Amino acid sequence: MNVQLSDLGFRLLAPGNLLNDQLDEALDTLHRRVGGQEQKALMQLRAIHKTLREVAKPTYRSCLEEVEGDRTIKTKVREYFDSEDPLSVCGEMEAKPFDEEVVVKDVRALVSMYRDNSFTGRSVARIFHGIQSPNYPAVIWGRCRFWRSHIDKDFHQIVKIATREIIKLR
Repeated sequence: MNVQLSDLGFRLLAPGNLLNDQLDEALDTLHRRVGGQEQKALMQLRAIHKTLREVAKPTYRSCLEEVEGDRTIKTKVREYFDSEDPLSVCGEMEAKPFDEEVVVKDVRALVSMYRDNSFTGRSVARIFHGIQSPNYPAVIWGRCRFWRSHIDKDFHQIVKIATREIIKLR
């Protein structure tokens, strides 16, 4: 079996002599690893966001004479690299509750408006979050009313809801 990991994706080339259970186990392991990488990257972004919010000022003029923000950032960076588990201070991200019916309605509307596209749950979630891809470039899809319409909702929840609704519509 040959596994190539690049960025946050993976490619699997398996010989034909593996059983279905073995293939499923390999794919599950790889999926968990990529999911872990994704969670770690999100926690890193949260840590940066939290630090920058702590030192942010309303205008640039209030930063001209101050040195305290500079010290705070340096201290946080030092703590990050000196710590055994620097992301433990961030804690787990909790999913915010949201009205699922609004997402369901928008998934159905999107799929029915653009019948010539073969959507997946992930592609719908990417459109709702405004994440471009080769099939759905921002230049074109940015004009769509659904582009970035649910950016405040959990991406993985949208994937599950959209997948369920697309299957129902088929």
